[in-house]
Amino acid sequence: MKKTCTFFVALLFVLPLFSQINQADSTVQVIGYWALHDKQTYKFTEESNQIKNGTDTVKSNKITYLVDVEILDSTANLYTIQWLYHDLQVLKSAEPVMDEISKLSDNMKIIFTTNEMGQYEGLVNWMELRDRQNSALDTVAKRFSSIPNFDKYVEGMKKQFSTKESIENSATKEIMLFYTFHGARYKLGEELNTEIKMPNMLGGEPFDGNLTVSLDTIDTTNDFYVLRCWQIADAGQLAAATVDFVNKMASTIAEKSVTLPKNEIPPVVNELRISSQIHGSTGWPLYVYQNSDVSVGNTLQLNDVSIEIQ
Repeated sequence: MKKTCTFFVALLFVLPLFSQINQADSTVQVIGYWALHDKQTYKFTEESNQIKNGTDTVKSNKITYLVDVEILDSTANLYTIQWLYHDLQVLKSAEPVMDEISKLSDNMKIIFTTNEMGQYEGLVNWMELRDRQNSALDTVAKRFSSIPNFDKYVEGMKKQFSTKESIENSATKEIMLFYTFHGARYKLGEELNTEIKMPNMLGGEPFDGNLTVSLDTIDTTNDFYVLRCWQIADAGQLAAATVDFVNKMASTIAEKSVTLPKNEIPPVVNELRISSQIHGSTGWPLYVYQNSDVSVGNTLQLNDVSIEIQ
């Protein structure tokens, strides 16, 4: 809380007060009022738990890292923004290989653009990220060369995530979370429902999904508001994408075509919930929390992400 108060005080001296909060009609317009070289640091915490049969926790993982968010360029209708990932720490792990893959993001830079409202538009340095990923995966493959067929698994990963679209889907999930609510107007107490495209972390086409958004809180005294949303992915598309991904990876490892019948994949459910507290005069998120549930048969994967300004 002390750091958040310091953040507010600093803003009083360096920024004009463009409040996004309209008290007259209890609405907020989420806009990024950012200037060239504005910079904030956020702490990310990612935790996952895999549960079988409703009660047995079989896997637990937890990592933390810092991200420096900096405005590299600012025009009338475009922001160019850099995210620098650093100080990654593995706090809990059940998968040493995944630990090494997670560490690939340490000291990584992602450069992207948003429109004047702060809505994400596109990834700028995707080829640099692809090359960095391939080099890092080669390093991981050498370290775990004793694992049978691991080199083939790595080659499958490279092929699966080799296009701009696949790199963008995998590299920008935290960015998309951070800017979830930017660019729209919300009214206190009203729910907005719409159809959306949800990123496909398996590397294929985005999923169709349903989105519900609500403005829960407006605090004019402390100049912030709280927004929440719920997303549900199309179960049929999610199951089909899972089958496609498994078949591609299995074919790469086996070095021959492998086709898993669709009826061998149990029903898949993907639900996601997000809440965000946003500073009214600047559009910088103060915190973002995401909870997602992915259910496949009797296995439930719980994933939690928290983002807090430092």
